[in-house]
Parts: sequence; C-alpha cells; structure tokens
Amino acid sequence: MKKIQFIFISLLLCVANLGHAVNLPPSLTSQVPLPTIEAESWVLLESETQWVLAEKNSDKRIEPASLTKLMTLYVLFELIEKGQFNLQDKVRISEKARYVEGSRMFAELNSEISVLDLLKGIIVQSGNDASIALAEHAAGSEEGFAVLMNDAVKRMQLKNSQFKNVSGLPAEGHYSSARDIALISQALIQDYGQYYPWFSVREMTHNNITQSNRNRLLLRADWVDGLKTGHTEAAGYCLAASGKQGDTRFIAVVTGADSDKSRSNATFSLLQYGFANYEHYSPKADDLIKKVRVYGGEQDSVDIKPSTPIHVVLPKGESKSDYDNVSINYRLDEFLSAPVNAGDNAGVIRVSYKDELIATSAMETSNDIALGSLIKRVKDSIKRLF
Repeated sequence: MKKIQFIFISLLLCVANLGHAVNLPPSLTSQVPLPTIEAESWVLLESETQWVLAEKNSDKRIEPASLTKLMTLYVLFELIEKGQFNLQDKVRISEKARYVEGSRMFAELNSEISVLDLLKGIIVQSGNDASIALAEHAAGSEEGFAVLMNDAVKRMQLKNSQFKNVSGLPAEGHYSSARDIALISQALIQDYGQYYPWFSVREMTHNNITQSNRNRLLLRADWVDGLKTGHTEAAGYCLAASGKQGDTRFIAVVTGADSDKSRSNATFSLLQYGFANYEHYSPKADDLIKKVRVYGGEQDSVDIKPSTPIHVVLPKGESKSDYDNVSINYRLDEFLSAPVNAGDNAGVIRVSYKDELIATSAMETSNDIALGSLIKRVKDSIKRLF
C-alpha cells in the first residue's frame, strides 16, 4: 500500500511540475498581451515557484558573456559557506588575472586583495581579473574551478549550460541559455541571500578607479535589486535582473539585445509586466494542517502537513479575501497505525485553479507517536473492526 501511495504521489508531483522552471499552467496565463521584447532570447520567471510566465527561445544555447559570473559567484558562495576560505582571506593577483582582457577592477600584479573586495569587484565592476583571482584561490586554477561550476550545473539539473571559464570570455563549448541563467539567479538568491545585497551596490572604487554598476535598472526603480550584465560581440547585450515587491519576486533574463539601452528596456518591461499582472500566493501554513486518526498509539491522532511548501502564482484581480477560483483538496489516509514517525506519508494535498491542477504535495506526519499500552492497542484493534 505504501509503495502504491508513493507512486501515486510521484505522479501527481510530475503533473504539477513545480521546481523545474516549467511554463505557467494555461489557466493562469494573463489575458494582458506581453510587451514587445527586442532580443534574441528572454524569459520571465517567478522566483518562489520557478514558473516561467513568458519566454522566447529560452532554451536556446547562447554565449552567456559575463552572465557566466552568476555561476562563478554561486560556487564561490558555496565554498565560503563550506568554510574552505573566508571573506577576510587575502588573494594574490597572478599574471593571468592581471592581464586578462575585457572588463576589470584593475587589480595590480602581485597585490593582495581580500576575498570580500574581489567578490564585490565581480558583482559591481564585472571584473574578469577578480573572477580569475578568486577561481585560482578557490581551486588552484581557472580550469579547476570550471569543473566545480559544471558540477553545480548537474546538481541544478540545468539542461543547456556548460562552462569553460569563470569570466564569460568567448570559448568553444562555453554556453548557457536564458532559462538556465534565470535558474542560476534564483538559486543564488534563495541559497545565498546573505550576500545578495551586494548586487544592488551602485558603484565601487578600487585602485583609485571608480566604476558604476552596469545594471542601469538599479537607478530606474528602487524595487530592482540585482543581478548582472553581460556583453561580447557574439553574445550581444545581455542582462539578468530581479526585483521584489511585497512577497513577490520576478527574475527576467534578456540575451542578444543590440544595445545597453535595449537590454535595459526589455528587461524592465518584463519585470513590470510580471508585477502588473501576477502575484505570489501561499496558503497560510496553519490552514493546511490536518489531523489523522492513529490506532494503537499513545495519542489518538497526529497532525499532518505538506512535506513541501505550497506556492503558486495567480493573475491579479482575484478576490484578496478568499481567492474564489482556488480550491484545495486532500486525499488523506483514513487512519495510521502506531508507531508513527515524523515525516511519514499520510496523503496528498492538491491545489487547483479553475479546475486545473497547479500544485501538489505529499502530506506528512508532524511528530512521532509511540506504541500505546497493550490494553490501548487491543481497544483500538476492536474499534477498527467497527
């Protein structure tokens, strides 16, 4: 029975397609037409659900230019959190880092710069020199660090990304996609939010040279708080941007625009479209807790709750009080037999919008229930018969 239930739950999870940057369910698609986006590929992602609200060629493999550095930073943050090095470590600038082409923070050869300043040099100044210096510090070489980046690609289950370097300079076999860049951005914000405020820093001075953040949207709206620009001749102008209003965060990625102005306008239009037409919705946790009868245990019942948070995106205009078109249904076990362990499967919760399934989760027990006394078990066995 447990195996059948597990298979049933797994099938439901596949139907819901949460957590894989899938396209928005048809019933939730806004009737408001999309703005015109002049770019080779683009995507608009809601961060909490990872639902794609709109896209064009989002799985097309493209040259990611400096958007590569989002994965570079993700891996660096990961290594810092694992304790492999810290923000105060001093990093010596090698010849390779010093003389790399492209955007730089102008780190001097053999100078020693803190990890913290180099990270900000990547984020604010898009420093190729800072990226290489930290890669060498973390993995011994840029090539070795690229292996770690591709390990992260596998863990994230990104389908259209492969990295050969940490800066985004053109290289054979170095590619990503708008959808993958959006997912990397989402993971960076979700997993390493303690570092995310650095992405809204507007300028930085190093070596008496002040450079402005190339993300022009930081000056355009106070709700925009990141992330990263990119540009090479082959890639065109690229931008991954994110903004948050209330509990809702959207991530927009534009690649292959024909100018800095064009990429900024396109990305801002996507974010504005998201906030104007959609909102994030999560049922209150207390409203999702149910009780299931327990036989033969020290207690007669146990609370059950969703094993994963329930998050959905809804078109704006729904009733704020009750979301009339949202329905929540449960398929719960009628009873459980002790002993019960916290986390045991106890049913399924299904969330629908206009009769279309949009989210689902297994229900699990909240706490342990030990076997009751012999007398209690005998009494409960009799009760189960009737």
